[in-house]
Amino acid sequence: MSGGTAAGGRSFDRAAVGPWLRDRGVYVAFALLLIFNLIFTENFASFGTFSNLLVQVSPVLLVSLGLALVIGTEGIDLSVGAIMALASAALPLYLGYGWPVAIGLSLFVGIAAGLVNGSLVAFAGVQPIVATLALLVAGRGLAQIFTNGQLLIVTDPVVLALGQARPFGIPAPVIVAAVAVAVVAFLIRRTTFGRYVVAIGGNRSASYLSGHPVRRTLLAVYAIS
Repeated sequence: MSGGTAAGGRSFDRAAVGPWLRDRGVYVAFALLLIFNLIFTENFASFGTFSNLLVQVSPVLLVSLGLALVIGTEGIDLSVGAIMALASAALPLYLGYGWPVAIGLSLFVGIAAGLVNGSLVAFAGVQPIVATLALLVAGRGLAQIFTNGQLLIVTDPVVLALGQARPFGIPAPVIVAAVAVAVVAFLIRRTTFGRYVVAIGGNRSASYLSGHPVRRTLLAVYAIS
C-alpha cells in the first residue's frame, strides 16, 4: 500500500515538474550558469564584467529585435548577419563625405536589403527561408567586394563615440540597445502595426480577409529586420 502511494507520489512529482521545467528551462539554465560563474569565475560579479557583457550583447540584441518581428509574422530571416556585415562595410567607405552621409548610407543599405527580402516574401510569394538564404550568401560576398577583403579602420570621432562613449558611466551601445527594446515593445504592444504583426503570425489568411495590410506589414517588418 505504501509502495503504491510512493510510486503515485513520484509519478505526481514528475507530472508536475515536467511541464514547469519545460516552460522555464531557459531561465533555470541561465540561473545555474550564473551561480556557477559567481562561484568559480574571479571578478565575475564586478561592475566591469557586467558592463563588458552588456556591450558585447548589445549588437546581438539589436539584430534579434528585428528578427523577432519577422518571427512574429511566422517568417524567418537568415540574412540578418550578412546584412549587418554589408551595412558595416559601407560605413567606412563614405566617411570621407562626413559621418551623417556615411551613417545614412549604411542605414539605407540595410533597409534596402530588407526591402528586397520583404518584396520576395510579400509580393513574389517566396518562402522566407529561401528568400533570405539568397541574401545571406550575396550579402557577405558584396561586403567582401566593398572592402576588398581588408579590415577598414574607422577614425571618425562621432562614429567612435557611438561605440565607445559612456554617458553617465553607461556604455553608449547599451543605451542604444535599451532604446531600441523600448521602441519595439511600444510598437508591438501599443500600435496598430504591432497588432497587424501578431495577427499575421496567428493566421495570415484571416488577416487578408479582415482587410489588414498584410503585404505592407511584411515589407516593413523585413525592412526593420
